[in-house]
Amino acid sequence: MTTGTRVRTSNGSAADGEVVRRWALGSAAAVFAVAASSACTFYTGCPDQPANNNPGGGNSSTDGGKSNSGGSSNNGGTSVGEAGAGGAGLPEQRPWQPVVGNLEGRSSGCGVIFIAAHPARDELLLGVDQFGLWHSTEEGTWSALGTGSQSAVIMNGMSDIDFEPEDPDTFWEAGIYNGPGGFKTTDGGVNFAQLGDLKHVDSISVDFTDPDRQTLIAGPHERSGVIWKSTDGGESWVELTNLPEGFGFSSNVHVVDADTYVVGVTLGIIRTTDGGDSWEVVSRIGGHMDPLVASDGAIYWNAEGNQGIVKSTDEGLTWERLVGGGVLSAARPPLELPDGRLAALQGQGVVVSSDGGFSWDPIGEEAPITIKGFVYSAERKAFYVTTDGCDAPIGADAVLKLDFDYQAE
Repeated sequence: MTTGTRVRTSNGSAADGEVVRRWALGSAAAVFAVAASSACTFYTGCPDQPANNNPGGGNSSTDGGKSNSGGSSNNGGTSVGEAGAGGAGLPEQRPWQPVVGNLEGRSSGCGVIFIAAHPARDELLLGVDQFGLWHSTEEGTWSALGTGSQSAVIMNGMSDIDFEPEDPDTFWEAGIYNGPGGFKTTDGGVNFAQLGDLKHVDSISVDFTDPDRQTLIAGPHERSGVIWKSTDGGESWVELTNLPEGFGFSSNVHVVDADTYVVGVTLGIIRTTDGGDSWEVVSRIGGHMDPLVASDGAIYWNAEGNQGIVKSTDEGLTWERLVGGGVLSAARPPLELPDGRLAALQGQGVVVSSDGGFSWDPIGEEAPITIKGFVYSAERKAFYVTTDGCDAPIGADAVLKLDFDYQAE
């Protein structure tokens, strides 16, 4: 959901001041013998048929699966072969390391449910349910944010962050349950200001094409047919309630510009180009969790129920299916590494793709936890994952690290 240096993250990551936006594979010792899955470009009014079928029936292109006009699609069968295709082989048994540090044993509502890597500096941010935001500039050492005398108190379970590309000290936070659902800081997290009356927010997205950052869109937690819109920088909000019916929760949002928004719903992806006055169904698959907007502008989006991943190269107008069901986990969004490769989750393990998501190689062992947060730190050259756990102190394995030097591997 970003271009240039803008990063919005929902447990995605940024690279060396350039990438990403919103700011994701089976047993570590297993191979992926996954059947080939046809790539499909999904248009408004895509026929009601299995998502891995070719809806167009026209001529197929050869440029990586992007379809031609008139409903054609790449029917070449983009395949996911054995892990390590091209010589990588089975993953080495590198261990996950606990880095929860001084947070171990602290109280929390439901644990450490979110982690993000700052796109412009060596800093990790954690969301501890009911106990606010914490950050780390030194491995294993965490300090509370929001401690300034003018700061609003954050109690929500953090679900999303948008980082300002022009100012490393400005970002927007969204979260669910326990009080207000949206906050903004302009001083690196010392003080936070509440964003109007937002509550129970899964995702938040800012229009970074506007220098004044006036348009914001927020997606509600477990509600259907509605999103929130602000045109005054988040001070006030209106509900947009005219979304297409019958597509499930409308929780995941991405702003392209002041009039163009893409919304992930349970059963696909919808899009508006007139500020939300009217909507088109642009895909019948994808839209689960937050999308990754890569440094080249391509949007990658998980499908509900581990049904694969789709990609758009035209700001969400058309969508191509990269891999089919059972290949990637939908537990967390994919992310982009500093060198342009993609990373994702399969089960509790990390996989990396060097061909834009058409094939994947596992990296290291599976994590010994149920992953809730997933990020890559370019500064520390490592993946980080978190797990939750309600009604219990923060455990020793709540934050784990897996070394991976993108420049050498």
